[in-house]
Amino acid sequence: MHPMSLQQSSDKWGILPSMINRYCSAAPITGAKNGQPTADAKNKEKLSMKRILIVEDDDAIRTGLCQSLSSDTLETAGAENLMSARQRLDAETYDLLLLDSNLPDGNGIDFCRELTKRIPIPVIFLTVRDSEIDEVAAFRAGAWDYVKKPF
Repeated sequence: MHPMSLQQSSDKWGILPSMINRYCSAAPITGAKNGQPTADAKNKEKLSMKRILIVEDDDAIRTGLCQSLSSDTLETAGAENLMSARQRLDAETYDLLLLDSNLPDGNGIDFCRELTKRIPIPVIFLTVRDSEIDEVAAFRAGAWDYVKKPF
């Protein structure tokens, strides 16, 4: 199966692919530990491959985003809960995090606050929470953007 082009992906997922390109181009490539560059990160920078971690408990959304956003310059990985996301972030380097706020093992907003204190990574929330209070809480926790589902 061939990955969708950016145009096909834009048609399916709306504004999200263009947001991802904007944030990935602005994101520093950092290592998984303490924001320090790793040899792996330096190699990826040379190749200009950007990596996105999609933390979403809905299998259809997570799989659809991973398939739609994968391209020659974007590599995607999925995590179905916060435990899996922590494991991936401790083991690998990512340039962008797409994060649901309602996850089976915790709150995405609290996770964002914890994560952005130790890793300088852009976070875009993808969530059904549409209250202004939730949106403000996400930005205060370190979110770069907040996208309400359905998108």
